[in-house]
Amino acid sequence: MRSARADRGDEGDFRSLDELVQHADILTFHTPLFKDGPYKTLHLADEKLIRSLKPGAILINACRGAVVDNTALLTSLNEGQKLSVVLDVWEGEPELNVELLKKVDIGTPHIAGYTLEGKARGTTQVFEAYSKFIGHEQHVALDTLLPAPEFGRITLHGPLDQPTLKRLVHLVYDVRRDDAPLRKVAGIPGEFDKLRKNYLERREWSSLYVICDDASAASLLCKLGFNAVHHPAR
Repeated sequence: MRSARADRGDEGDFRSLDELVQHADILTFHTPLFKDGPYKTLHLADEKLIRSLKPGAILINACRGAVVDNTALLTSLNEGQKLSVVLDVWEGEPELNVELLKKVDIGTPHIAGYTLEGKARGTTQVFEAYSKFIGHEQHVALDTLLPAPEFGRITLHGPLDQPTLKRLVHLVYDVRRDDAPLRKVAGIPGEFDKLRKNYLERREWSSLYVICDDASAASLLCKLGFNAVHHPAR
């Protein structure tokens, strides 16, 4: 598949999707849905791509449901392909394939972008664009719009391991909070949209301030999106 960014000359280490599929431990989609044209993304993850994923790979779709061929994915899972699947979006929303939901590891009702930070960020972008348009350009600091998080500061001693990272993630957000309600109401008309309209407030990892005495832990947490700093132990 052609890359729009590569075609327009953007800098970057661009690889073909076929190459990525062969080697990726995690393949995650965050693209707009284009139904035709040179950059078509409809069923970008088709039967061929899905079957090319290496055993144990993680497939994530957090953009548009039809980027992944849901029928092909369900067939592969039913036939025993070893994949871990996380779907936030579904073909045919607000209807979804209940049988596919039963097979995926995590399923959520199209709420990946529903963080408080995301909503505030979108609002400030609109405000700043409008103020510039009318000739009174203004800028707003995002943190001035956000309330204090539930957990304001965490101190982490030593290197970062998987159990510790999991605990930090769950301090901010446990995805099971959204997976379980969807499974409970899947297939009931109107319930998918109801989950989205009545969605509880959720923060991003950047809301958690983590003080680390290990430099590698601070670096890794920053790369993951946490607000982490390194303060050596005295």
